[in-house]
Amino acid sequence: MLGKEHSERIKKINDLIAEVSELADSAENEQILKRWQPEGKDVSVTDGASVWHGIPTGTLSRTSVVPFTVDPETVFYAHALDFDLREYYLDPYCYLENTLKMKLYRYRMFDDDSYITKNISLFLGVILEPSMFGIIPVYPEGKDPWNSLEPVVHSSEDINKLKQPDFYKSGIMPRCHQFYTEIRQILPDDFSVSFPLWGRGPWGVAQHLMGFENLMIATMDEPEMIHALLDKITDMQCVWLSQRADFLEIPLPIGVMYNDEVNCQVLSPAMYREFVFPYEQKVSMYQNGITYWHSCGDTAKILQDVKKLHGLQMYDVSAFTSDWDTVVSELTGTGIAVEIRMHPVQDVLFSNPDHIRAKIKRVRDTFSGLRVTLRADGMQPMTTVEQDTAKIQEFANIAKEMLR
Repeated sequence: MLGKEHSERIKKINDLIAEVSELADSAENEQILKRWQPEGKDVSVTDGASVWHGIPTGTLSRTSVVPFTVDPETVFYAHALDFDLREYYLDPYCYLENTLKMKLYRYRMFDDDSYITKNISLFLGVILEPSMFGIIPVYPEGKDPWNSLEPVVHSSEDINKLKQPDFYKSGIMPRCHQFYTEIRQILPDDFSVSFPLWGRGPWGVAQHLMGFENLMIATMDEPEMIHALLDKITDMQCVWLSQRADFLEIPLPIGVMYNDEVNCQVLSPAMYREFVFPYEQKVSMYQNGITYWHSCGDTAKILQDVKKLHGLQMYDVSAFTSDWDTVVSELTGTGIAVEIRMHPVQDVLFSNPDHIRAKIKRVRDTFSGLRVTLRADGMQPMTTVEQDTAKIQEFANIAKEMLR
């Protein structure tokens, strides 16, 4: 019976591959690509780190097209497509099947500007980096995996004991290799698989290793210890990134920086300048740049430093960054693009057409002259699948009306 079920799943996956392949090769998909930078090739800036993001081509004017993307959380897709979220992160066949389904669902239901690629990007949750240092990953039913709350660093002695993560054996790395190998075996030659990427910044990793309160207190009581920890994490990240490139037999790619733990509601500009920026800069210099700097927090007050990161291409204006004028002031003339993200509840799921139009008009009015893309993400199940999907479609339809 298991053999029959496996054969049926492979057949289903092959049918999905054919559907995605047809869309990827379509003239419509090529038109989508022209809205992004650079033209003529896949322009994802988060390869192996998360879902598809792109850098927009051209600058925003009164009449210019603004590319927009819509991407609900995986838990939304699990409800909409009826798959087990825990199995999705633990079984490569479930991951592949439902990643393909998500590509098709987003394309057909929301008609946004997400470019359809013949690529499966392996993002196995926010647990990758902490797990390699001994933080136990938790796989709850019906939710994305998370990190256990038991710190592994309490003192300088613990920092000294930290070892370079084993690219093959540490944390969930064995699962990363399993997914990469098995999914590659199923896909046709013109499809690719992106190996997971260490995308979390050094400060975020340190927070998971020490715990939020412990880390914040130690920045005041034992700042030298925190610098020692961040130095060690940064050096290990650079080594790991080189090992990844060697494993894939590619040049070291320009990286990304995922920084949800960097938030001006918690960190002052002075703290960012002392404890975060130097280590982000070291990683950025090592990778010869950062395509995308991301934080779900409010980060406008530290943008004066963030924009100095070597080779930064796009800055995330999160749904919780309200000071748009500062963003425009800091980035005008830099060539750095901005991704303006909508609030998943206030601007999408519990919104109304008048609010959506006013918000998008404000984006056009405020960010004129910059390279801009608009993104609605973070949507999770709030009512029924049908009602939530209808609200997301409402947002997408108004976005098409006002941005294309």
